[in-house]
Amino acid sequence: MKTHLKVVLNISKLSVPEKISKSRHVYDAIADNGSVFSNPNPSLSELDTAINDLESAWLKAQDGGKSLTALMHDKESNLVKLMNDLAHYVESVCDNDPEIVHLAKLDVKRKPVFNRLPFVVYQLDHSGAVGLRVTPRGKTLYRWEYCLDPQSSNSWIIAKTTSLASAEIENLLAGGLYWFRVVFMGVNGDIPGTPVKFAVN
Repeated sequence: MKTHLKVVLNISKLSVPEKISKSRHVYDAIADNGSVFSNPNPSLSELDTAINDLESAWLKAQDGGKSLTALMHDKESNLVKLMNDLAHYVESVCDNDPEIVHLAKLDVKRKPVFNRLPFVVYQLDHSGAVGLRVTPRGKTLYRWEYCLDPQSSNSWIIAKTTSLASAEIENLLAGGLYWFRVVFMGVNGDIPGTPVKFAVN
């Protein structure tokens, strides 16, 4: 079944040891859920070999030398390719179910959440951080607020106030369910926008 859900790997910017660690984490998850991931592509043995090869090359490259470093990067590129292939495999068998993706210790690319005010909440690349954006208004400051679900009138936390119609909020609880809103601060007083619920990764 062709899926509209997009699996994201988030591995390219990791260091070599982090790539090895994440790959092993995903490998273990795929192996532990063989009934779901019955025919992984690449195979687990191929992935295991690539992980071990990169780890060995990385250790040897610590002594320096262009040839050893070049070999390490070759092994690194090979592992990243196999991991990308594996992400596509998970995407193809998940049947649009994000829980199956999470079984593989992978993430789902989130689509921006829109509301009637054109207020947008979206996940940033790093965990526990979101971006907020709203259609600009003239002669207005923007106060960005959030609270954990369920919301109440006295639970809003002020993250920051900006003159720009966008902001980023960090240090949130990964896996937490939050409400976000913008308060327009202008000559007519403070006007809260409609809150948006968003699950933070």
